[in-house]
Amino acid sequence: IKPNANESHSLPGGIKAHVQKLGKPVFVTEGERGITIYYPDGSTERVNAYNVEGPIDPVGAGDSVSAGIALAMGAGADPMKAA
Repeated sequence: IKPNANESHSLPGGIKAHVQKLGKPVFVTEGERGITIYYPDGSTERVNAYNVEGPIDPVGAGDSVSAGIALAMGAGADPMKAA
């Protein structure tokens, strides 16, 4: 799953409890800060966002991230490379 930062805060029991229950990594998108990957063992990894300048239209950004992560994971990439 790929909640954004606001959605992850509203998960019952918090994001770490949810990740442990799922038993799979969860990618939390945090806008201009990037993505934090939460692992079932309690560890995390952070992927910084690319700096983008100029006019930006964020419509569809979350869907694009989800598609990229799903394709990369399906092709065998590890979570850090997928993010």
